[in-house]
Amino acid sequence: MAPSSGLRAAATSYEMVHATPIATVAAFLRDLRLYDASAAVGALGRIPVSIMCGTRDRVTPILHSQQLAALLPNAELVAVAGGRHMVGLEQPQVVGEALDRLLVRAQTYHREHSPTTDLVGA
Repeated sequence: MAPSSGLRAAATSYEMVHATPIATVAAFLRDLRLYDASAAVGALGRIPVSIMCGTRDRVTPILHSQQLAALLPNAELVAVAGGRHMVGLEQPQVVGEALDRLLVRAQTYHREHSPTTDLVGA
């Protein structure tokens, strides 16, 4: 029996983390605690945004994603049930579907907010 995508994702994640030198991991975790890009949220304005997170992510807790989504009027929060920090590996189908929805929303936004040029008689 083939391993599930969740088990493969966990194995891939484990291999990546354990192949990383401990000094790199320590520096990353230190920097992650200090990282704050909240000032950049305004740049996203009203464009369609998809915020994906796992409900069991211990690196970036779901509360952070919920707070970010609350600041963005055109955000879709995709909370992947049982997902951890690497939802793209753990639940690629769910993430793919969310990206499909984002692309549709982005196309609609572009059509509704792009200036049109009337070429008739030009």
